Amino acid sequence: MWSHYADKHRGFVIGFEATIFQIDQQYTELREVNYFKTRPIYSIKEDKEESLQQSIEFLFTKSLHWGYEKELRSIVRLQHSNEPFSVSNSDYPRHLFDFPVESVKEVVGGWKMPASEREKFGV
Repeated sequence: MWSHYADKHRGFVIGFEATIFQIDQQYTELREVNYFKTRPIYSIKEDKEESLQQSIEFLFTKSLHWGYEKELRSIVRLQHSNEPFSVSNSDYPRHLFDFPVESVKEVVGGWKMPASEREKFGV
C-alpha cells in the first residue's frame, strides 16, 4: 500500500471504522474488492442500467496480484464532496470529503515520513 498510495512511504494512511460507510447516504455500501487472475472483459450495453451496473462492478475489480490487500471499497459521488480545488501538478481537481472525526480508527505514517510531519499527526 505504501509505495502506491502514500507518497512512496513518506505519507500516511487513515483507517476508518467501517460503520462510517453504513450511516451516510453519500457512500455506496462498503464492499470487498474482487481479485481475478485475468482481466474481465466488459462490452458496452444498450441498456443504460445494465451498463451502469457493469461499470460499478469494474470499480470493485483488481488483479489477483493485489489480493493480499484484502481491500474494501466504497464509491462516493463527487457532487457530495467539498468545494473541489486545483493543484499545480495535475489537470484534474481534487475532491475532499468531510467525515466525523470519531470515525477515524488509526493514522499510520510511512517509514520515510519526515519527523516534522510525524509530529503534526502524532504518529
